[in-house]
Amino acid sequence: TEGNFTRNSTYETNLNRLLSSFSRSTAHENGFYNFSSGQGSNIANAIALCRGDVSSSDCFDCVNNANTELRDRCPNQIEASIWYDYCTFRYTNHFILGHAKTDPAFFIWYGDNVTNVEVFNQALGSILESLRNKASSGTSLGKFTIGSTRVSPFRTIYALAQCTLDLTLNGCSSCLSSVIVYIMQFCGRKQGVRVGNNSNSSGTTIIISISATAFALFLISACIFIILRLKKPKLKPRTATDHFSDANKLGQGGFGAVYKGTLAGGKLIAVKRLSSDSRQGDLEFKNEVQLMSNLHHKNLVRLQGFSLEGKERLLIYEFVPNGSLDKFLFDPVKKAYLDWETRYKIIE
Repeated sequence: TEGNFTRNSTYETNLNRLLSSFSRSTAHENGFYNFSSGQGSNIANAIALCRGDVSSSDCFDCVNNANTELRDRCPNQIEASIWYDYCTFRYTNHFILGHAKTDPAFFIWYGDNVTNVEVFNQALGSILESLRNKASSGTSLGKFTIGSTRVSPFRTIYALAQCTLDLTLNGCSSCLSSVIVYIMQFCGRKQGVRVGNNSNSSGTTIIISISATAFALFLISACIFIILRLKKPKLKPRTATDHFSDANKLGQGGFGAVYKGTLAGGKLIAVKRLSSDSRQGDLEFKNEVQLMSNLHHKNLVRLQGFSLEGKERLLIYEFVPNGSLDKFLFDPVKKAYLDWETRYKIIE
């Protein structure tokens, strides 16, 4: 969300009229909605895009659900966006058709690292480039394509790509290219990842999921991505931590504070908020993400995801109720709980 409007203002009237028109409209066959209400500085614009393989009825249901949830979650925001598996929905007071913006970006991955990184990245890069070319070459009736490539006799990458219909060939291609760079740079060895870009009109979401015999990659250029709906995190880090309240603060490190957060499903997380005034913010963030994504051990806290939004950089970890091991090793009281047998099991 971005900014608030004044209650009973002309913009609110236009926005309510616009959002109501979605619920009364019929489902579009190509899954792309574009509505406006009002004029000048009080104009309200909205777009929605359904995934290209979703039926008209499911598309219509998804858009209506998105419409309802945006009203509930963002009752007085001038601009808001929401992302579901089947659709994306956005409204704003800006002109949005044909305007793409590739940041801020959100990354959440799942699954373990691949074993043969070089082979995987080569296949991944190839299928992403193929999808980019095909999707961007689509017509106004649809910029949607699917593809697959075999990595080994037992593993195949299945892929899907889609751009919003208002984008030109170059706009779609550029949008997808930006996210390909993100995925290869930050998550190239991950078996599962979602990448999203907030956008004035469009952007990209990448999903890689894997099973025992095959993994799937979905590349959807709809990327209006503020409210994130995934199987794991279902709230933004700021919301999950009650806007980084002092009551949820777990500690202060050299690069920033750590906060306790609670996701919609009740799952606890630890959110590290890097200091905005750090001169090495970009470098330290990139290094920690790359390092933590490659570390897997039962005694190491796992990195669940991260977020970049303007100058805000967040690292999302699993929550460890008892804190780190050093709190026991160097505490005169707690260290009594660590007998030699327990210490041996920790390093075993």
